[in-house]
Amino acid sequence: MAPLDVSVGRRPLAISDDVEFLDRLLGPGDVLTVRGDSQRLLDIGATGGCFGHVVLVVGRPRCISAGSDEAHKLEAVFPLGADRLWSVPIVESTSTEEGLHQAELLLHVDSSRRVIVVGEQPNPDELTTIEPEFVELWLCPAELRSQIRPDLCELVLADMKAHEANWSFCTAARAFLQDALIRDANNRDHASLLREVQDCWLTAPICTSIVIIFWQRYLCNLAGLARKGESPLDLVLRWMPVKADRGL
Repeated sequence: MAPLDVSVGRRPLAISDDVEFLDRLLGPGDVLTVRGDSQRLLDIGATGGCFGHVVLVVGRPRCISAGSDEAHKLEAVFPLGADRLWSVPIVESTSTEEGLHQAELLLHVDSSRRVIVVGEQPNPDELTTIEPEFVELWLCPAELRSQIRPDLCELVLADMKAHEANWSFCTAARAFLQDALIRDANNRDHASLLREVQDCWLTAPICTSIVIIFWQRYLCNLAGLARKGESPLDLVLRWMPVKADRGL
């Protein structure tokens, strides 16, 4: 099975009719990709900006029905005629916020089953309007989804929050100039190679770094709990064989 791929320009998993019900599709570890506008160079590293943006889903979407009290509070972003919005918990690294940014992303599924981001809530009392942008859903492989544990997700996110850093232009430049793929693993000492991978977690991130770091941390924790089988490095090489400090 191919590694989870968050590279810009690759085709996302085909979406079924269930896209109208995002709670049936999305869960922790999935990725939302916003293509962005190549003309908006000053917005690089943010939703709608140059080169696009990705965010990590960290929980199940929640339906907000039209006519509800909550929908009235979201009137500024609720599309005319829509019967529901979806509130999706996410984390991201963005050039417009400090550290590891946590929020609820507000998504709408239109009549053509296209997913559109319309707003964001950093907290229940704050609403940020976002110029509507189409969103691609990147779903983690079924084999990994079946091994998602909420307690490990919370542990990983707490570790990421403890080591948070601001979005980095240096890391963005490195990602464009250097190859992220972990190569020659069979010819390397596995302990030193794992340390090299883990050192990349502490480098100031870009948006894709968050996805890579989450999954590599999660896989390392999962391997540590397994009674037998693959080592942490084995799982990383199988599912996310890239360096977080330069991965697109």
